[in-house]
Amino acid sequence: MKPTLAELRSAYDAKKAGASEEQYFVTKWFYRPVSFYLAWLACQCGLTANAVTGLSFVAGLIGAVLFGVDNRVVQVAGALFLVAWAVLDHVDGNIARLSNKSSAYGDYLDTLTAYVVFAVFPLGVGLGASFAATQYSWVFLLAGAIAAVGNTLPRLAYQKMISYGVRQESYAAAFTNQSGLSGRIVRRAFHIVNGLLNPCGFLLPLAAVAAATRSLGLFVSAYALVCAAGTAVSILRFCKQVRAFDDLRNERADEEGDAESINRAA
Repeated sequence: MKPTLAELRSAYDAKKAGASEEQYFVTKWFYRPVSFYLAWLACQCGLTANAVTGLSFVAGLIGAVLFGVDNRVVQVAGALFLVAWAVLDHVDGNIARLSNKSSAYGDYLDTLTAYVVFAVFPLGVGLGASFAATQYSWVFLLAGAIAAVGNTLPRLAYQKMISYGVRQESYAAAFTNQSGLSGRIVRRAFHIVNGLLNPCGFLLPLAAVAAATRSLGLFVSAYALVCAAGTAVSILRFCKQVRAFDDLRNERADEEGDAESINRAA
């Protein structure tokens, strides 16, 4: 039996209400609502969640590559393909939740393909910006490469951190679970930057505007600067958390060793 739109929405409401992604204005009012209709259409066509993930990956790659073409219309089309990628990235989750077939493989596939698009997209933008530059075109290629690293390295560092058993609710929690004045400043800065540069936020609409106005150079330069700063802060914070976790683990091991010595002596 094919699901209805109401069933797709209720499946999301039941399991994703209050999700962190709802902080993103574009996701809340565009990506997610549109994704329900596309999820319904995908179900009518018999597509699985993993099949939709594959389609979103193709759309994302096409969009990233089109940004590297020296043609404004083609670059705007690339932005539209990337918007389709972002919407489809929500569609596969809708289908998986409705069918109760969420799996580690599906989540891994979704994450892996997203990381590839995160890396290729700024490279394409940097290439497209270099074509329009009258001099120092290599600067925009470098900016695209910096943004590509900044898009992926903090996420990989975070995954490595939690693999040690460091308790962390989410990638964002590493920045938002802070106290005091400095913590409030970090939280506010994180939400502003994340809302602008996250694919779930205003990143793709801003890229479309930059392509339409031939200002990709400015866009990728600002993108690279923010990504570089965010990467530096992320790595330092993650290193601090892993070091604290290691110190705590060693302290507990010493306490257990002392307790065992006392028991033996008794």
